[in-house]
Amino acid sequence: MKPSTINIIIATISALATVVAAIIYYLTLNELKKQRENTSRPHLFIDKIYFNVQGVRKGKYLMPIKWTTEKMNSVILEFTNEIKISEFYLKCYNIGFGTATNVSVDFHYDIDLFLSKINELEKQINENDRIKIEKNNAFISFSNENSEMPSRKFGLAVENNLKHYVTYILPTNIKNEPVDLKLPSHYLELLNVYVYYFMTIENKEELDYSVPEITTKIKYSDINKKLTEESFTIVTNLNAMSLAGYSGEFTLHKKE
Repeated sequence: MKPSTINIIIATISALATVVAAIIYYLTLNELKKQRENTSRPHLFIDKIYFNVQGVRKGKYLMPIKWTTEKMNSVILEFTNEIKISEFYLKCYNIGFGTATNVSVDFHYDIDLFLSKINELEKQINENDRIKIEKNNAFISFSNENSEMPSRKFGLAVENNLKHYVTYILPTNIKNEPVDLKLPSHYLELLNVYVYYFMTIENKEELDYSVPEITTKIKYSDINKKLTEESFTIVTNLNAMSLAGYSGEFTLHKKE
């Protein structure tokens, strides 16, 4: 083999080795960059949470109304106007290492399906003991004409109760406290009416007491403005029910 041919082969091998080394170096840098970005990214997590709804008494009427996370067995003996409209919050944690910014949370559930389940139960309820529910595109209103019952006269905006916004959520290694995400108040109030009807009627044997699931979509950005979007299904598990109150938990399942 001529010396010139050998030199060409050596030069070719050297050039190929340089190219391969450059590719390996680029891939290594790119992988390091990805790892650095992943370790500094936020990751939002919503844990399951226990709820307890206490019964409120007024005269001969007893209705589950007041929401709490505390495990209580006592019944509120007297109804007062100071009892708030249904409020309950999920706990959202940032278990990543970066701050989540511009966090938007959208809830959705089949309101019409829930109303139809309530209407089916209402057929077995004495007319004087019913809670009147009216829905249009903007509001859901609750009222009762019977003054002997705990008063439930108010309206709730449909869309405003389905959306939540948080400017930022710090990671738990900086601030180990969750951010409260308010569940739709009209969902909680519909659940109160549903349980009240369900426990009032006598024939329960063939009834399906499951309630509609809630879906939630969470969007948030990291400090590099990279957007993340995650969806969850919130299942309402009812553990115990009575007119004196009911309890259960909200569990979340991530949608792939």
